[in-house]
Amino acid sequence: TPRLVGQPGRQLEIITKGGNPRPAILSLGRLDFEGTRYYVGSLADISMDTKTDAEQHEEEDQAQGRSNLFRVLKVCCALLLVALLQGAAMLHASSGLQTSAMRANEVNNAARLRKHAGMMKFACREAAIGDGELWTAQEASQVMRDNMKEMSRIRFGLRYGDDELDLEGSLGRDPKQDALQLNAVEVNGELVQGLDTLMGFLERDVDRCIRKYEAGDSSVGPNYFAVATQPEWLAVEARYDTTFQDMLSESENLYAAEATDHGETLLLFNRLVS
Repeated sequence: TPRLVGQPGRQLEIITKGGNPRPAILSLGRLDFEGTRYYVGSLADISMDTKTDAEQHEEEDQAQGRSNLFRVLKVCCALLLVALLQGAAMLHASSGLQTSAMRANEVNNAARLRKHAGMMKFACREAAIGDGELWTAQEASQVMRDNMKEMSRIRFGLRYGDDELDLEGSLGRDPKQDALQLNAVEVNGELVQGLDTLMGFLERDVDRCIRKYEAGDSSVGPNYFAVATQPEWLAVEARYDTTFQDMLSESENLYAAEATDHGETLLLFNRLVS
């Protein structure tokens, strides 16, 4: 019809010579030549550019399938990430709890150092008295020997590690602890040698007290003035002074602070993962 002339092509179905239907585009044009009007039509086979409903449905199904597969993959990746994070949290928690237990054990052993040092001082005085009211000189000497052995083991274990005490060793881990133990430090306005050195001096003085009184014939009895003249006892008493006790307490506090920091870090990590 004239309305189709000059309009964009119209899609229709044609029948080939073989009787097969094919989609095509029909375009009509008008040509006026020497008073005569001509209409020109052209057909273009678009079977390669168009698809049947079945083919379109198949492509839509394939696209939907790819979309669903992508969603499934996203969910799987999310679940895998959650599983990895939970695994990392469990591993970190397991390792963190073990480390926390070791840090707490360090605090406990640092406190034991103060106890052993105090017991050695007390036993040295009892050995100097040697009247048997509490301990004989031999018994007090054995108390000193047992506590000195434990003190020596703990102080080396805290610094360098001891499997039986479940100590991993803190040397090089905390600069403040290293400085307190190994360097000359200022305590209460006084410059003193490191705590590890002072504990070694205390053990040396206690050993002298043991060798002086363990035979039982050098004790002076419950005489305050006589005890106050015993150089072995005076050396131990002077070694276990306020400065020494403050340094032991500071060491214990540093171990406790490190344990607290580790616990807070572990808690923060678990919260982030959760």
